[in-house]
Formats: sequence, C-alpha cells, structure tokens
Amino acid sequence: MVYRGCVVKLENDFAVVLTSTMEYLKVVKKDGLEEGKEIIFVQEDIYRRSKVSIRTIGLAAAMFLMMFISMTWLNPWSTTKILANTAAVVSIDINPSVELEINQAQEVLKVIPINEDGKKVVSEKLLGMAIDEAVLAIVDSAKTLNYLTEERNMVLISTTMTAEKVSLDGKEIVGRIEQKLEEKLDIQEIQVAYLEGKKEDVKKARAQHVSIGKYGVLKKAEADGEQITVEEIKELKVQQILDKGVGKLNVKELKKKIQDDEINDDQIENKVTDEKEKKENHPPGQEAAPGLGKAPGLQKAPGLQKAPGQIKKEASAENQNSENRKQEDKDKEKAVEEETSKKAQGKTKDQKEKSKDEENAKDVNSKEWKIWLEKQKQKNKN
Repeated sequence: MVYRGCVVKLENDFAVVLTSTMEYLKVVKKDGLEEGKEIIFVQEDIYRRSKVSIRTIGLAAAMFLMMFISMTWLNPWSTTKILANTAAVVSIDINPSVELEINQAQEVLKVIPINEDGKKVVSEKLLGMAIDEAVLAIVDSAKTLNYLTEERNMVLISTTMTAEKVSLDGKEIVGRIEQKLEEKLDIQEIQVAYLEGKKEDVKKARAQHVSIGKYGVLKKAEADGEQITVEEIKELKVQQILDKGVGKLNVKELKKKIQDDEINDDQIENKVTDEKEKKENHPPGQEAAPGLGKAPGLQKAPGLQKAPGQIKKEASAENQNSENRKQEDKDKEKAVEEETSKKAQGKTKDQKEKSKDEENAKDVNSKEWKIWLEKQKQKNKN
C-alpha cells in the first residue's frame, strides 16, 4: 500500500506523518526528512520496534527516495498544493520556466519545472540550496543550453509570500538573487524584470500550467487593455515579452562584477611571466646596453601592480619632489621681484639726476640769456 502525507514531527528514530486520510503514522527516519515536507511512503517504511534486516532497510530507503524525488521534482503537477512549511514561491522565467518553494530560511523545499524546457535546467541537487544559489544554477544551466545569450539575456523573476505569518520580503529575496547573479554568472550583462505575486495567484497559475511570473504578466497586460490569452503567454519567451512590450515590465540591467581573486590571479600570472622573461633576456650580472629599448618580450605585463611598500615610497618621493619644485618656484619669484625692484630704484635715481641736469641747464641758459639782453640794451643806448 502507498501512503501520502506530511511530516509533522521528527524524533530520534522515526518521523510522525499526517496522512491524506487524516491519520498519524510513524515512519522510519531517513536523511532528507524535515518538518513540513510532503512525502510518499509504503508499508515497509512504517516504523516498528522489532528489528528488521539491513536488506529490507536498504530496499525501503531506495524506494522511499525514488518516490520522494518523483513527488517533489519529476512530477510537479501530481498536486498543486503548497508544502506545509513553504514561506514563499520564487518563479524564474527565461523560456525555461521553473518555480521554487522556499522556507523561512530561504532554502529550496520543492522544485517545479513548469514546461518541457524547465525540466532541462533543474535537478534534484537544487533541493536544500539557498535560493540565490539555486537561481544561479538554473540561469547558468539556461546559458549552457543556449536559452540565455548575450543577445537574448532577459530573465523574469517573481516572488509570492504564501505563509500567513512570514518575515520574508520579496524585494529582499530578489535583491539577494541579483547580487549573486552579478557576482557569479558567466555572462557580461543580463536584464531582470521583477514582479510580486499574490498568494491566490499560485493556485490559479498552477491550475493553468503557467508560471506565477508569466501569470503576473498576463494580469498586467489585461489591466492595460491588451488582448492576450494564457496559451499565448505560455508560448512567448521572456525576451519576446519584453520586445513586444507585453505587460510593460520594468527592467533592471545587471553587469558582471570583476572579482578581486580573479584580478589577483592575473596579476600573479603576469608577474611570474615578466620575471621569467627578464631572467631569460638578462642573465644575472648582465644589464641591457644603454640606449637600447626593451625587447618585445620584456614589456611590462598589463595590469601588473606594484608592491604596496614600493608604491608608498614612490608616493613619498613624488611628494618631496613636488615640495622641492614649489620651493624653487617661490625662490625664482622672489629673485624676479628683487631684480625688478632694483631696476625700478635705479630708474628713479636716473630720472632724478636727469631732472637735476635739466634744471641746471635751464639755470645756465637763463643767466646767458640775461647777459645777452643786457648787452643788447647797452648797444642800443650807444
């Protein structure tokens, strides 16, 4: 007989499960069980105090694992119910469409591929991952399978809070996802559109086999008076939705960040290469001839950084040189001022002497003139 139920309590050796027929049963405790998870189990999984063989436990565990994966991953539409301890549902659309149910700690409890393409970008490894790591894995798989390229780089993310009392925030979740994509995704730039869904939309979207994200686009389009059906929205890639302006999405561009460890690795590699070439071209004790340029292989590697101590010394020396240049400029200005002052003083002295000579000349001329007038007067009298 096959049972379906939800884990409500964990003990040392067993788990208490509330079945779909509202019965409480104890099942053998196995790895991966946690409170709130829906499971499928068989008669052999029911906990008994009597000893069982290792072979029986192994067969039961294998069957349990296969059925558990089948329920939570490979067969998503076997139930549209949300897991008991699900705090939020995160939807990712590219053309592959996937939904992830997460708990309060933002860990993936359930993976639901919405379409055939979605099945290609997910695996059971996503279960238990942090939400940002899981979305990164999905988007990275989409890139590997060429669903996401430099030209077709649109991703739609939607968050929906499903628990009555939850401290999670949709914008905080998508912010965490965006940061992870910028840091780790192996693509130069992607565009992200974000929608916040409502709890009642989850069942409506799943009933029509469409992601919550695309269902949100459909609602926005209908509110704007656009004529589009559920089937049409299913077939559209997210890039096409953006290009056609369906739902008038707000888009944010994410650009890949250069990691410090990547830069350091490049610097180390360039430094090693530079030192190696230097030794090969200039053995110890031999220097390059004066006036000769560096050989092509001896050019400084791009991006090679100087040691902090060397940079500090050079900066200090440069500052000292700058101060010296400033002092020299001040001394030159002072010398020029003094020279100008001396010339001005000399000019003034010359002018004074010239004026004195002119005055003396005038006096001489005046005396001679008077003598001449006297002589003329005397001559006239005679």
